[in-house]
Amino acid sequence: MLSPDRIADPVLLPEAAADYDVVRRAIAHIRGNWRTQPEIADIAEAAGVSTTELHHLFRRWAGLTPKDFLQALTLDHARALATFAAARPATRAELEEMAHEFGEFKVVVVEVCLHCSWNHMIASYLLGDGVKRKPPRRQQTVEDIYG
Repeated sequence: MLSPDRIADPVLLPEAAADYDVVRRAIAHIRGNWRTQPEIADIAEAAGVSTTELHHLFRRWAGLTPKDFLQALTLDHARALATFAAARPATRAELEEMAHEFGEFKVVVVEVCLHCSWNHMIASYLLGDGVKRKPPRRQQTVEDIYG
């Protein structure tokens, strides 16, 4: 715990706590909705501030803008899925689970050419029922999905 002599201005603590709470709500909204790629206005509304205020608070507390954070989070999920997906083909049960979760998605079949070492697309399939799904309430991780 900080001693009173180490706090520069104790009057500013409630304001800092409120700012932190705004950024926390924004991060929670981004983490819960990253698949839909929410606009800054939607994130700001969820955090309870204007877009300009969100941009400045987020940058001050997190060191990057809300859009940069959303891009980094999306890229992190894409890398995790690509690493997992590149390791082996998906099973029928996994494809059925993805159809249930996402509604519609594309599956691409590729082969590696032994002569040129390039991947060549052999076939492409559109799977699922085509009905858009709401994102899950809690964001699943690769470990949750595939053990």
